[in-house]
Amino acid sequence: MNRLFLVGLLAVVFSSCSWPASPEARVIDFEPNRGDPVVSEVMVSYYFEAREPEPEEVLARCLTDRGAVLYSTVWCGPCLRQKALFGPHAHLLNIVDCDEQMEKCRDDNIVAVPTWAFRDGSRRTGPMTLRQLARRTRCPYPNR
Repeated sequence: MNRLFLVGLLAVVFSSCSWPASPEARVIDFEPNRGDPVVSEVMVSYYFEAREPEPEEVLARCLTDRGAVLYSTVWCGPCLRQKALFGPHAHLLNIVDCDEQMEKCRDDNIVAVPTWAFRDGSRRTGPMTLRQLARRTRCPYPNR
């Protein structure tokens, strides 16, 4: 195996992978073995660009950490709009689907959705803005 073939093979392997950033492969050492160079060690480094989290992601994580629970259903329009405010970060919320967990919603006395329940025992029925949720839980959310 020659050096050019090995470098080409590494290029094909790394180009076919779907990492977020391009890896940098460096051959550290070649040792001759019966006339053919053999790789004794290959170091691969990955560089990932750091991104600042979106405000909706920060808020969703904070709401979950602070014990806020959203009682919802999949057919409720206001519930869908409430979750849509968080965009792709809605999955980070602590959501109880009252269609799937009817008994829990009944035990928690949920009579309407969407309902937000907070750690201190208070509740708010109906959708809330992200700013209202941030103020209510003292979570960070920028003034836009």
